[in-house]
Amino acid sequence: ERRMRRSPPLPAETDSSDDKEANVAAKLGRMMNAKSLVGEEWQHCTVRAEVLKVVPPLAGPEDPRWEGDSLLVQEQLRAEQLLGRNDEAAALVRLRRIIAWAPQVREWSSGSSAKQLAAVKALTGWLLASRAAPILDSGNVTSDKLAAATQELAEAEALCATLEQEHADVAGTHLLRAKIAVAKDDDFDTAQRELVEALRLAPEDRRAQEELKQVKAELRRVGLEASRAKVIEIRDGLKRARTEPSSDSAVVLGLLRELDQTRVPWETIMETRIGVELKGCQEGCGEEAKQLSTRILGRLMDESKEQRPMWET
Repeated sequence: ERRMRRSPPLPAETDSSDDKEANVAAKLGRMMNAKSLVGEEWQHCTVRAEVLKVVPPLAGPEDPRWEGDSLLVQEQLRAEQLLGRNDEAAALVRLRRIIAWAPQVREWSSGSSAKQLAAVKALTGWLLASRAAPILDSGNVTSDKLAAATQELAEAEALCATLEQEHADVAGTHLLRAKIAVAKDDDFDTAQRELVEALRLAPEDRRAQEELKQVKAELRRVGLEASRAKVIEIRDGLKRARTEPSSDSAVVLGLLRELDQTRVPWETIMETRIGVELKGCQEGCGEEAKQLSTRILGRLMDESKEQRPMWET
């Protein structure tokens, strides 16, 4: 029984098959779909449906109702439909079912079907790693959730190891390895290499494109943080070396040479105000420090213009 604010019209007949029971069930399902309830009318109604029979799912190739490898294709299509509705848990049930049944189906052991099975395994592992990653990154989860996430990541790792041995030329294998690298160790460098290879094998793969975009953003963030920490350390060292009576000019030169070898993003220049210390080193730290400071300031200005072209105007 389902209560609704507005009763949608009974869908028109679209199935020409003779199975009246299936037609009625399909029409009722479309009618009760929440997406079909449009408008702002408040006509209350109640829909009652009587269950005539329940058909259990197939148990596998040994089931008397088994109709061949076409059922595996149907399972895959259904899994993709569920993913389109963001129902990952239900999709995983279907995908795991394919992986469990496929070894018992001779047609899926070689050729294009073997590649298809590899894609299913890669997608399954990717979903598992995607589900586990936010839980493993969170510092405030229950032990049960953490254990479940760890188990799912281990399952994804096992699938990836098998794929790397048998199907290293499949884009999904590299996509899965990239996802695991991020979920397990925040290893964005490895993830980027794997995603680049995945896109080389499948240039139109949207998941790989999106993952690479996110990984590049994370690499940039990590690089900014590391650069900022290093520049702050050099800045504070220069300030101490310039102001303390016992400081040595060699210390200033060493820090300047280290800064000269460091790429400093525009954001870091503005946040750390390293330019103030460089200008201070141009006065009272010797001729060599003056020349080196001037050169670094010039380089930082040029790099800033490249990163912020509007400065040129």
